[in-house]
Order: sequence, then C-alpha cells, then structure tokens
Amino acid sequence: MTFFGVNCGVDVATTRADDLCVPKSPAPATTPTPEALALARRLELAVELTGATSTQSVSLAAGLARASLSNVIRRLRDGEKATVTQATLTAVARATNVDPAWLVTGTGVPRPAAREGVPMRQHPAWPAVSSALQARHRELPPLAFDEVGERVLCDPSDTLDDELLVDLARAWYRRSSREELMAAERRSVARELAKARR
Repeated sequence: MTFFGVNCGVDVATTRADDLCVPKSPAPATTPTPEALALARRLELAVELTGATSTQSVSLAAGLARASLSNVIRRLRDGEKATVTQATLTAVARATNVDPAWLVTGTGVPRPAAREGVPMRQHPAWPAVSSALQARHRELPPLAFDEVGERVLCDPSDTLDDELLVDLARAWYRRSSREELMAAERRSVARELAKARR
C-alpha cells in the first residue's frame, strides 16, 4: 500500500483498519510545582482537621460548589492549571477553622491554641440541634451525632450549621468499621452514665 507516494509494505487485503491507526501519544505529563503540592496538602489537612472524610461538606460549608475543593486539590496535585482565589482560600479557612495565613502561605500553625474552641457538644445550642437532627435523620444512629459532638471543635459563639453536622455524622458513620462503632457505643454509654451520676 502506498501513502503519499511512500510504499508502507502493508497488504491491504489482509490488514485490518485498526492495524493502520497510529496510537495517539499521551499528553505530556506536567510536573506540579512544590508550591502547588504544598497548597494541596494544606487544603487536605484543613479538611482532615474538621473530621470530614470528604471535601464535599467542606466545599458546601465554604459556600463553594460541592466538587470545587476536590477539583482544586486534584488539579494542584496533577500539575494542571488551577486558579485558587484569595476569597476561596479565606472561605475554606473559615469553614475549617484554620488560620488563613497558614492555609495561604504555610507559615505558622493550622489552628493556634486560642482558636481551637471546644468540643461541639459543649456549644450552648448542641442539645437542641443534636436532638432535632437525630429526629430528622433516623437513618443515622445517635452515636454518629455523639461522635461529631465529641470530636469536632467549634467556637461557642458560632452558629451551628445543620447541613454540615449531618454531613460530618454521615461521613463518620460511613467510614467507621464495626469495631469503631462498638467502641463509640461504649464511649456514648459511659458519657451517659457519667452524666447521670452528676
């Protein structure tokens, strides 16, 4: 067979069309910069500090689209072009209760001691909010909300975000193994007994 006047040595009668196709070369891989990798890691750490297992609830709490934060992190890690505005980083810092300067630059600590807050169960509105959410979300065991109340820190002057609390409870329940669920149940019972003794 001849292509553009050059004999390719291919017998058209016995060769399939797929054999003649030249595979496309993959797009050249871009290497992420150290700064991009560091920012991606700080964003992931900020999410971890909330106790959430996914970036979706944090994205929503920050006022972003559900997949925005995960897309930004993926692009930063893959070396793709990712535009992250100061406003986005500030919103994520506020939603995750981390120091905005740390999130942007990496200097300092994620949560200075003065900003750590108290366990959510000590928030003045926690009993009412927790009871209402447990009544509305019977698919989640009460101990999921107990664990969120115990593990997630907040500022007692902040307003509790119902949607974020439900997302955190769901995330905790989904990722928990049977052993963790049993241990959490024992901790919950122990807290109730301690409260009854007072």
